[in-house]
Amino acid sequence: MSSRYHKAAADGNVDLLKEATRKDLNTSDEDGMTPTLLAAYHGYLEALEVICRRGGDPDKCDIWGNTPLHHAACNGHIHCVSFLINFGANIFALDNDLRTPLEAAASRDRKECVQILDKAATEQNLLNPKKVSKQKAQAQRNVERQIKECERRQEKHQHEMNRNYIKEKVGTLNSSKGTHSRTKKAADSTRRQETQRNDQEDDTSRRSVMHLFDEKEEDEFLNDLEDKNLTGNESQLSIFQRPGLGKIVFGRNLAAEVNPETVSSEKEGVRVTMASELFQNENAENGREDDAENSADVPWNEEEVIWDDEETENTPLEVFLASQMLDEFLPVFMREKIDLDALMLCSDEDLQSIQMELGPRKKVLNAVNKRKQALKNPGKTVDTCL
Repeated sequence: MSSRYHKAAADGNVDLLKEATRKDLNTSDEDGMTPTLLAAYHGYLEALEVICRRGGDPDKCDIWGNTPLHHAACNGHIHCVSFLINFGANIFALDNDLRTPLEAAASRDRKECVQILDKAATEQNLLNPKKVSKQKAQAQRNVERQIKECERRQEKHQHEMNRNYIKEKVGTLNSSKGTHSRTKKAADSTRRQETQRNDQEDDTSRRSVMHLFDEKEEDEFLNDLEDKNLTGNESQLSIFQRPGLGKIVFGRNLAAEVNPETVSSEKEGVRVTMASELFQNENAENGREDDAENSADVPWNEEEVIWDDEETENTPLEVFLASQMLDEFLPVFMREKIDLDALMLCSDEDLQSIQMELGPRKKVLNAVNKRKQALKNPGKTVDTCL
């Protein structure tokens, strides 16, 4: 668990470190970092001296097996490296990759640190070979224990990541289902309202048409014609010559079919006028019915199609991780807001700080180096048969 002494070591706050006890200075945080490791990592020589003289262990490592000497050598802190060697730190200690501080410094091209460590190793081999053998044996025992502990931590961390990922996935699916359900209900409600409106318009149209064919009005119209001195034969007109249903069916030929000998020109004009009015009303009602049918077929009233899974273009980071079979670490990089450009700038310590496991970390760093080399030396462009 991180404490104020961890922060003091990372900031080089010597005054606060002078108040710490041996237990405080050897307490590890979530990454296994102690104040001793933090002071060596950041290169605060004065803070490192205070910590070691107050009981800080110069050989205690983090979860990746890096001792204070590893961190100081990798980051090129020459004075810290010299102090730790003189203080008695094990220069043959091994990290989880089985590298000594000298090999770690060489991998980061820290030439001066390599020279100091190589000189110290030579002197110790010459002066006290038995002590060197004991230190190497102790380093071998320690690294076996370190690797087992690291694997246990990795399994625990992976289990937690999988559990969090499943929770996020389930939450997203539930939210999507809820949205789809609400959209479907709204579409059903709109469709029902449109159906009711169409039914009401159809009923109105039917009532209007039936009103035109009301028998009582038809009889009243015939009685009016009789009052205007119609002949006796006019009261016996055929249904196809009466201004009712027959007029609708045979309306266009009505004027020609009426007998001119029995009906005067005045009555004939009245019937033709009524026929035209009936056709106008019929066409208006038919127009409204067609509009109602067309409005029911309008595609805007149809249910909106909801796609649960929309295909999105993969980001360069996703393509890069997929090529290395490291897709499961995408949430980690997204959480830290790391894109492909930011990943190209990350170092081994940066990936350690986001608790990335050793194997994937090495794969990512190797792929990053290859990509850098490819971008630096793209090679010649050669025409093909295509």
